Amino acid sequence: MLTAIPREQSRHLNPFLLALRLVEQQRVDIPPDLEEYFNAIVEQVRTLLEGAPRQPGAISPEAIALLLEIRAVGDLRTTIETLPGLRAIPPEIAHNILSSMEQRFAFQD
Repeated sequence: MLTAIPREQSRHLNPFLLALRLVEQQRVDIPPDLEEYFNAIVEQVRTLLEGAPRQPGAISPEAIALLLEIRAVGDLRTTIETLPGLRAIPPEIAHNILSSMEQRFAFQD
């Protein structure tokens, strides 16, 4: 059963968490590659939440790690499902997501 994310797998989420942290801090200098990465992970997670992906191998380890986190922290599902693109996320929503996830594992430097 997929209920917890092992600490070693949490490293897959570090760029995702960095993107949220930059939004939380109201930074406007988010690198385009990071924004694209974040949006792709969210889209992959939405695909996983809807059912099986259409193409085998089209889902990244980061999306799987985030899905595990969503399953462990029920409040995240609705939030992730309704996220707009990275730049449209309000800082308080980014903060709420980070707070929920921080309760599950420590950020890795």
